Amino acid sequence: MLVQDYLDKHMLARRIEDAVNAAVMAKTPDPLLFISNHMRKSVQSVITKVKARRILDGRGVPTVEVELFTNKGVFRGSAPGGTASGLYEAIESQDGDKGPYSGNNVAKAVRSINEKVSEALVGMDPTLQSQIDQVLLDLDKTEKKGELGANAILAVSIAACKAGAAEKEVPLFKHVADLSGTTNVSLPV
Repeated sequence: MLVQDYLDKHMLARRIEDAVNAAVMAKTPDPLLFISNHMRKSVQSVITKVKARRILDGRGVPTVEVELFTNKGVFRGSAPGGTASGLYEAIESQDGDKGPYSGNNVAKAVRSINEKVSEALVGMDPTLQSQIDQVLLDLDKTEKKGELGANAILAVSIAACKAGAAEKEVPLFKHVADLSGTTNVSLPV
């Protein structure tokens, strides 16, 4: 492929010209930094990869941590473990083996995220939290979310929420407020 064909295919000449024009209009003291930031902001973020692993919580009990990759960064989320006590409470996914973690290992949840969840979320816009959460719920048709596990679903949802806030360039609490429809947000300080 020739250079000109590549530039034309991706409309790079026009995009670069737009960025240069914006830098000139802004009279920026550092045009390269301005152009770089302008180009980065012009690309909509999408989820490119979801990777899970086992971590230990503060009590030494295994739980799930998720790294959600977008074309703008890496965002982590983890979910604490615990025994479901409510009648309608979702249950976490634990292996139940009598290995080193006395049945509390989360290899099944990690595998579910790395295989099923990652495939379902790649290409999605991280600002669309309700759609991401619906995909997670749809992947696990069980009533108490025992197939994927509440720990896996929550860890992915938290990482996606952080990615959405970063894409919108707002603090996490403002993004969550926006998702909930709250307009007047103040932190108790």
